[in-house]
Amino acid sequence: MKKFIWFCIVALSITFIACSKDGDDGNNIPIYSNAQDIINPPDTFILYMPLRSYSNSMATLRFDTNSVWKISKITGQSSNFWIQRADSTQLIIRDTLVLGLQGNTVYNFYAILGSNESKNKFFAKFEKQPVNYSTFSPKF
Repeated sequence: MKKFIWFCIVALSITFIACSKDGDDGNNIPIYSNAQDIINPPDTFILYMPLRSYSNSMATLRFDTNSVWKISKITGQSSNFWIQRADSTQLIIRDTLVLGLQGNTVYNFYAILGSNESKNKFFAKFEKQPVNYSTFSPKF
């Protein structure tokens, strides 16, 4: 019986050690809510917006420098998601979009619940790209 208990303790210890995570698997990416303006965010972050079927959710972002960003929907695939500048120019983001964004320019991001969407939470991932903004196209 002692050998069986000792075997169980060793087996559980090995399991816990083998299953522990030492590295960053994307769990340390900051999540920003649309409740406050997002000014000069880090190079990788996630935007969260609650979805409503009756009105748009809006998040206001401003980046510190001209840069190229990859913007990807994480959830809400059937939800409408778009970006708008102060001059009312709009651009729809279907799934993933790589886009040059101007520094010190206010961008409003909007999302609204899609017709086939059952969840009311929208997440989009923003990743700054190591691309030269001045030679990149398209810019918005």
